[in-house]
Amino acid sequence: IDGIEPTDDFAALLPDEIAMFAVPSLRGWQTSRIVSGEASGFRRSEQGSREAGPFHVALDRSESMDRFSVTPRAFAMASILMAVEAEREVSFSIFDTVSTDIAIDFSTPAARLASIRSVLSVRNSGGTNFNPVVERASRLAPATDLLLISDGSGPIDDARATEVFAERQLAYIVIGSEHCVNPALRRLSGDRFVLSQSLTQDAVNLAASATR
Repeated sequence: IDGIEPTDDFAALLPDEIAMFAVPSLRGWQTSRIVSGEASGFRRSEQGSREAGPFHVALDRSESMDRFSVTPRAFAMASILMAVEAEREVSFSIFDTVSTDIAIDFSTPAARLASIRSVLSVRNSGGTNFNPVVERASRLAPATDLLLISDGSGPIDDARATEVFAERQLAYIVIGSEHCVNPALRRLSGDRFVLSQSLTQDAVNLAASATR
């Protein structure tokens, strides 16, 4: 990603553009903006190989995520769309004290819109526990990239997480301050980590690098 430009490509949409689909009265208008090329999207330049393994997004749906409104869901959806554009196998889950898969399908334009609405309609509740995320990751194929988006710390089995992410690449985005960071996940993500008060350009850059 090296800038922003007008686009008619759903896969390039900025999170703010995707967020408009969360408002039923705006969906038709937003679709017409995209079709006519008036929406804002990421401008991307080709870097390296497009041959990459599966990609999974795990989004915290704990109650505290409500303070960010629809933004984290829209950001997760933008990351998914970028990975789809890169021709990767993509899956999505949400978690609080359990992990739940959300089915997504991009085989047709209608299915793509339905998937966007499904992700944006996720409702937040409960607390944060990272152990279900780790167990969900353990069922992913080796060499899978996992993008984890959260705003809080929670319990985690450090030894089990180390075992699972020895074969899978973790990118970790924390929305908040230092006390929200899980030390085990911070260590396991290495340089694929962003801490921010909001989903800033650093978070966009990390998501982009993870989805290539």
